[in-house]
Amino acid sequence: MAYTAGYYFKCPFCANIKKFNKYVRESGIYIPEQEASWEREPRAFSDYRVQLKCIAEPCICPKGSQYCRNSSKWNLKSCNSCGGNAIHFGCFKKLRQTSAHTIYWQCPDCTPSSE
Repeated sequence: MAYTAGYYFKCPFCANIKKFNKYVRESGIYIPEQEASWEREPRAFSDYRVQLKCIAEPCICPKGSQYCRNSSKWNLKSCNSCGGNAIHFGCFKKLRQTSAHTIYWQCPDCTPSSE
């Protein structure tokens, strides 16, 4: 367990890393200084890389719904609730600005229905 977990080796009951690892080392168990084995596998995090696309009907971006250009009206803004749906600033005129630098947008899936 220590060999496969590496830096992430911890007590399975209390999740304390420092005390547990000190005790384990004093007991003669080797904890390698490496990333966990599950993080060293090829394409370990490939499932997390999701390509966002504009869900506006219709998307008016001339380069398509997956196009994203930061600092322009074709920047994709993710839903503040789920993060899974996105929309271009140029496709959605009613973005609520909560402060000078924060834009709040909630997708239709996360917006409570008025029923």
